Amino acid sequence: MLLRRIESPGYPHYSYVVADDSTGLVIDPRRDVDLYLDIAASEGFRIADILETHRHEDFVSGSKELAGRTGATVWRAADDGVEGYASALSEGQEWAVGSRVLRAVRTPGHTPGSTSFLLDEGQGGPWALFTGDTLFAGEVGRTDLFGPEQAPDMARSLHASIMNMLGPLPDDVVVLPAHGAGSVCGAAIVDRPLTTLGFERRTNPKLSMDEADFVAAAAPDRLPPYLAIMRDLNTLGGRPVGSLRRPAALSPGDFARLIPQAQVVDARPTTSFVTSHIPGALSLHPEGFFAYAGWFLSYDLPVLLVCEPWLLEHTVTLLHRLGVDRVEAYLAGGMIAWHTAALPAERTPTMTVLDACTHLDEDASSWLLDVRRPTELATQGEIRNAHNIPLQELEERLDEVPSDRHVYIFCGSGVRSGVAASVLARGRGLQSTVMLGGFAGWRSTACPYEPPSQE
Repeated sequence: MLLRRIESPGYPHYSYVVADDSTGLVIDPRRDVDLYLDIAASEGFRIADILETHRHEDFVSGSKELAGRTGATVWRAADDGVEGYASALSEGQEWAVGSRVLRAVRTPGHTPGSTSFLLDEGQGGPWALFTGDTLFAGEVGRTDLFGPEQAPDMARSLHASIMNMLGPLPDDVVVLPAHGAGSVCGAAIVDRPLTTLGFERRTNPKLSMDEADFVAAAAPDRLPPYLAIMRDLNTLGGRPVGSLRRPAALSPGDFARLIPQAQVVDARPTTSFVTSHIPGALSLHPEGFFAYAGWFLSYDLPVLLVCEPWLLEHTVTLLHRLGVDRVEAYLAGGMIAWHTAALPAERTPTMTVLDACTHLDEDASSWLLDVRRPTELATQGEIRNAHNIPLQELEERLDEVPSDRHVYIFCGSGVRSGVAASVLARGRGLQSTVMLGGFAGWRSTACPYEPPSQE
């Protein structure tokens, strides 16, 4: 039997291929589906079924396109909507994979129709569980996708699913979730490539909580605006990737003429962006695309890209996985061509943590912005007199940033600071200084900070 996990560079999404010598199935496919077709061709099996653990709300599913190209049936729980392209699965429904059986186990909570799939060897017993967004390494799925009013009931459903439906399974069952660390679908997913039910029972704090504590721990959090768009796309199905127009290579002059009716995304590393960038560009390096793009990109405006040539295809693919289909053009020749054409550019000042440590003491007019999450402050510590606005909230809270003081931005290591600086410049026309190395660099020096209570 073939069991292969497919990882998606740029976002911690996992999909799975399960097959025997002649037929196979795919679980939770990503939007760009050629890889699954290549695996089936090279291994000599036919993709007969596509299983969705739930209606995904953080990326565009590839189920509809993969079904169209293979003739496979897409299965999803009716409670998550099947009117677009899926057939309704039922509790206990089975799919044969050679001598093994994959069985649907209803595990609502993350969504009303969330379903796990148990791979059973018959006399050998169950040995793998595809949990979707129900159970992750070190975490469980978020339960606030349908609003704060429904979140407590969804949390109770998830607790019951984990305790009642998964509880009877043996400890050695391998857990195969839909996401790894960094996903918006779980607050504190651990970077652990392999885990089992037994290990999670011993180490995952959520699995030892009673219902009341579980519901309290699942308090609603802010949702990226793009999740609602993903919900609609994955109900009806996104357009086939092959039908999307590839971005055109534009000269600096033609690129500049499109800017007033578009949004410029600078996908170069932060160090390149701060050195020189197009005014109003949003800094989004591919490593942080899914973490931040959904908070700041508009789905109503076309995207103009500035990126390294070797990252162009990867960057466009990431945008398509987010459902951003109007990637109109990229800057041919990059920023060198832009400068050669004598077009306007800006730079973002930077400062090392050592210089910042001295400068902030001497300059009473400075305003220090910390864009880390509150959980990071609680576990890592904070710089005295810093103002905390998490990056995901910055665009909605721009008015809290003073325009008459110079703003110094820091995050964990420096990447989010570049994004924040571009958001301030785009939204308020404010110039700020990025603190290189972030809080990690600050802590490695003798600069004073308030340690977390755990230390």
